[in-house]
Amino acid sequence: MQRHALALVLCVSARAAAQVPVARVEVDTTPIHPALAAYLAEAGAPMRGGGGSRVQVGTASPCADGSWCTAQHVVGTAPVVRLTVDGDTVDARVIGRAAGVDLAVLDGPPAPTIPPTAAAEPGDEVALIGFDGGVTRTERAARVVAVVPWRIPRHAGRPLLRLDAPIRPGASGGPVLRRGAPVGVLVAGSTADSPLGGDSLAVPQAAWDRAARWARGAAPGRRAGVTVAPDPGGVRVVSVDPDGPADRAGVRPGDRVIGIDGASIAGVTDLADAIAGGAATWAIVRDGATLGRRVAPEVPARTPSTPRVAIDPDGIRRATAYASGSSAPSSGDAANSGASGMR
Repeated sequence: MQRHALALVLCVSARAAAQVPVARVEVDTTPIHPALAAYLAEAGAPMRGGGGSRVQVGTASPCADGSWCTAQHVVGTAPVVRLTVDGDTVDARVIGRAAGVDLAVLDGPPAPTIPPTAAAEPGDEVALIGFDGGVTRTERAARVVAVVPWRIPRHAGRPLLRLDAPIRPGASGGPVLRRGAPVGVLVAGSTADSPLGGDSLAVPQAAWDRAARWARGAAPGRRAGVTVAPDPGGVRVVSVDPDGPADRAGVRPGDRVIGIDGASIAGVTDLADAIAGGAATWAIVRDGATLGRRVAPEVPARTPSTPRVAIDPDGIRRATAYASGSSAPSSGDAANSGASGMR
């Protein structure tokens, strides 16, 4: 009976997956040496023209706000990509990025409405959709093995879905579906000899949709006037700039920020993405009570072109950006402060 039930779930998932639209994303990367271009072409790597420009390929998925979204590592720093939807290829501007979840928002044709976001748990049967290999749309059955933290310093502690099926370049940005409902977005694969043993990783859909809302209105120069540090289940406020946006909203040193606009945050990068996204209600914990504070970050008149960044011995990313006229400590001082600046 269990085998028949499993087959039924996979059949339902396959039919639902076939109805979920995805788009193909192409980005021309930096031109390369003609000899290397010839070698890559012989190996089957996607190439364009005779000048040696390599094409990075990924998948775009519909986000809850009606936009097309893909993985940030697919588009890199490109301002424009080629988006192919139902056979029609158009240029689409990259209008927002959220580093915390490896997301880029594209200004292309309207994306279709997707079913409500669902949550996934270990043991769930799912379907992986994307341009696996970079050429044609593929669908692959998988199982959620575990919910694991990202170990990359910038994303440390963020939950990811570990899936027991491999993916190849081109699938990044593709949806993960459970019975037709999106539960995550593919962001990484692995080889059989890696620690993941060939499994793939996906960002939970709720985190992806939330970041897409922030990214659409993002202004990277916005500041809230706080310095924060990682804290379990959120971030801890280390200091608050007098008369800054956070100070005027009633945020105080020692507060724990645990959510933004009703959604939980996993760490410092989430808060940085939210600050770039503009005004939002911060859920903070103070003396055991949960409070709401409406913080409206501002873009200062002048900002430094290069923020100070350092890595501490534990590998936690520390970064402090200073407004014009203030003195910045050395990278070593920033690392030893134990705080990640979000001024």
